[in-house]
Amino acid sequence: MSNFTARLSALTSAEMAAARGDGERLATMFERLLHSAGFTIAMMADGDKKRMDELLTGAESYLYEAAAEHAPVGKLLGELNRGRR
Repeated sequence: MSNFTARLSALTSAEMAAARGDGERLATMFERLLHSAGFTIAMMADGDKKRMDELLTGAESYLYEAAAEHAPVGKLLGELNRGRR
């Protein structure tokens, strides 16, 4: 795992724990992550719109796969959060 990967994982894990079901805080986190991903895609594509479209299509598929992989944990945490209220 690269240093960047480890740092990003630690940062997102800490923010998820701190948010504890706070939808607004989670939305802000998601927005900032997507903004960073958009910047990365633009840099990878050298600003070429056709290449950005290709990269975004791939990113969408990857994002869906990642969300599906984590869906059971999301469901469990959602149920736990609802139980605390």
